[in-house]
Amino acid sequence: IDTLATFADQVTTVAREVGIEGKLGGQASVPGASGTWRDLTDNVNQLAANLTNQVRAMADVATAVTKGDLTRSITVDASGEVAFLKDNVNEMIRNLRETTQKNTEPDWLKTNLAKFTRLLQGQRDLLTVARLILSEMAPLVEMQHGVFYISDTVEDETVLKLLASYAYRERKSVSNEFKLGESLVGQCALEKERIIITNVPPDYVKINSGLGEAVPRNIVVLPVLFEGQVKAVIELASFEPFNEIHFGFLDQLTESIGIVINTIEANMRTEELLKQSQSLAQELQIGQAELQETNRRLELQAQSLQTSEELLKKQQEELQKTNQELEEKAQLLLEQKSEVEQKNREIELARLAPQAGFRFVKMDVADRTGMAALFAAEGFDRVVHLAAQAGVRYSIQNPHAYIDSNIVGFLNVLEACRHRGTQHLVYASSSSVYGANRKLPFAVE
Repeated sequence: IDTLATFADQVTTVAREVGIEGKLGGQASVPGASGTWRDLTDNVNQLAANLTNQVRAMADVATAVTKGDLTRSITVDASGEVAFLKDNVNEMIRNLRETTQKNTEPDWLKTNLAKFTRLLQGQRDLLTVARLILSEMAPLVEMQHGVFYISDTVEDETVLKLLASYAYRERKSVSNEFKLGESLVGQCALEKERIIITNVPPDYVKINSGLGEAVPRNIVVLPVLFEGQVKAVIELASFEPFNEIHFGFLDQLTESIGIVINTIEANMRTEELLKQSQSLAQELQIGQAELQETNRRLELQAQSLQTSEELLKKQQEELQKTNQELEEKAQLLLEQKSEVEQKNREIELARLAPQAGFRFVKMDVADRTGMAALFAAEGFDRVVHLAAQAGVRYSIQNPHAYIDSNIVGFLNVLEACRHRGTQHLVYASSSSVYGANRKLPFAVE
């Protein structure tokens, strides 16, 4: 009876502390209990201990979550409704962690992108920019190894050259320059797309420190573009996988880097042009001094030339007078020559006039009506056509007369022969007839 009373009192105390007062950790103590009473006491204590452990574990996690630690979760063993409650709380923490991460990621991106914008603003040296980017990027994306390749043009071909590195040790077996399509660096530049490598082979590359070395787990190769043109390629290696927020940050950062590189290159080209302009200005000054000296000498020469021009002018006047006299004599000779030719033709006609069957008719071959009437009256069986206008110079000076005699006239001869049924027609070009040709029959060779 005493044992029963003590047991009832202890159980009541534990029930009151846990169920009403909210005190955990209480245990029932029944001195001298054994057998069934001992088992009952142990069961009550185990029930209280399990409840205490579960509630305290949940309270510990809940306290950590209220302080901002969203990495915790309830791991205490539980079953039934308590297990259901534990799972719901853990799910709530996961949802809260994901929501918090989604809310903080944009701020993280904006903050760090703004940081890089401030750091890169006003930079004028590519090597300084490349080193600064790798150094500041390392802790943000948790990378331990990085190289920066700048795009260059060699003999009209794009080449990527190693410009800067982070914790990188050069190796004889690895080149510092790559063409488009060569290695992952060249392939990234060719495709203009990000390349990700997971499960890196043991002999691929190692990240070294003063204490040791290890193989990175992940490698990412990033193109740096400006208006679709490759400006650089960045390769990063890390022991930990790159996550989506890292990739989002790197994608936006490479756009800013492309703008910075293009600005620096434009400034470098401007400075180079400025140097060339200054050099040209100096050369121009020297040239102007030389030109002034040359002008001075030319003025002296001009004075000398003026004297010579006056003498030449006098000589030209005399020559013009002489030329005029020569032209008058030449015109006289032409008239005399024309008269001689006319007399020669008259003599030749007079010589031919007594010949049987010969009759001279003066007519323009371009006169189609006259030619038709002549052929109708005479009824020629054979025609030798030599009435061509000679001279290329004459054809240029008098194109219409040349066409009338050589084209229209010849057509009239052909048509007259066709209509009158002339059996034979012989014609010769002007060069064969009137040229310096002595061989018979006349021909153009």
